[in-house]
Amino acid sequence: EPMGDGEMVAARWVARGKYGGGVPDVTAPAGIAVEFGGIDMMRVEQGKIAGYWVSSDGAHLMAQLGML
Repeated sequence: EPMGDGEMVAARWVARGKYGGGVPDVTAPAGIAVEFGGIDMMRVEQGKIAGYWVSSDGAHLMAQLGML
């Protein structure tokens, strides 16, 4: 659930799915369940998003796919 303070809003998220295959250097089989998470930060001005930053755990996803 998003939370905010003044003009800043933060949201934590988790993405879950299944690897569909076809990415070079991936050793995981197609159909394997994967998940990774992250945090989005947004700066809001006059009701509109004026800045956006994301930090996600791509290394965790890559490890699940056998890339690390």
